[in-house]
Amino acid sequence: MRLLFRADASRRIGSGHVMRCLALAEAISAHATEIRFVCRRLDGELQSLIEAKGFACSLLPADRSALDPAEDARMTGALAAGVDWLVVDHYELDERWERALRPSCERLMVIDDLVDRPHDCDILLDQTFGRQPDEYAALTPDGCRMLTGTQYALLRPEFAAGRPAALARRAASEGVRHILVSMGGFDPDNRALDVLETLASTAYAQRLTVTVVSGNQSPDAEASLTALADQFHSLDVRQRVDNMAALMAAADLAIGAGGTTSWERCCMGLPSLICVLADNQRDIARQLAAAGAIRVWASRPELKEQLDQYVSDSALYRSAIDAAAGICDGRGLERVVSVMQSC
Repeated sequence: MRLLFRADASRRIGSGHVMRCLALAEAISAHATEIRFVCRRLDGELQSLIEAKGFACSLLPADRSALDPAEDARMTGALAAGVDWLVVDHYELDERWERALRPSCERLMVIDDLVDRPHDCDILLDQTFGRQPDEYAALTPDGCRMLTGTQYALLRPEFAAGRPAALARRAASEGVRHILVSMGGFDPDNRALDVLETLASTAYAQRLTVTVVSGNQSPDAEASLTALADQFHSLDVRQRVDNMAALMAAADLAIGAGGTTSWERCCMGLPSLICVLADNQRDIARQLAAAGAIRVWASRPELKEQLDQYVSDSALYRSAIDAAAGICDGRGLERVVSVMQSC
């Protein structure tokens, strides 16, 4: 089986599109003879990470301020000829691009979560909590297989593997002592510093163990975080990590951005305080907040108030654990790969 993935990452776009495609690529690699990624040459592209995972990555030029779908289709088509599966995860591409690529591939899969444009595909995957197939009925062709909801969330296998131990730890938890802070794959505005300064202002800061996974590669930004170390029981600041499941399992509460990492936190039964940093995160945050798995903050006073509530109200905290754990079991990759193999 030959597969080609079309997804972009940048400081503006974030890393989520490429990361969920990487999870799928790794899961299906045992059944594939060739896997290639096609990405634009943007500030923050993840070619080195993709290649470190063992996959080829071709970079398309990005000399315009906006993507040109027709030109993108022409260049991608030259690389996609004869592939069994073309998987596209991109908000700027729609049925026009997909229709142009149809002659180059046997089957085409779209990963989306906006429900805002038509698609021409064999499989439509939207892992948003509560998403229903009929929401895409007018946007997809007859016969398109709809994979909707968190049962198809593209989480790496370590999340499902670590889930039982994480939930057992939650059952014995004595409350919020260890906080995991992660503001996404890129944090150009250093929002992690806002979070740490808010944590440091609490009456219980000296009791907290804080782990920060920083998306800001600036040495100055990292120094601003580590400068607060003496405000906490302990502070550990890390750059890109490959053990996020273990970090989530060890934490009692997460503070971070919305987006696809929300399903990872839910799989581990980890209550979260979420800051919406992009428009496409709003629907995810709204649904998870309604389910009681997260709370949403937009300012430091809101964050501090919500922290105080989770720390002081054990019933509220435990209800959030139960709500989060019930949303995603972490086995979405198995289900998606099974569907792809059956097509």
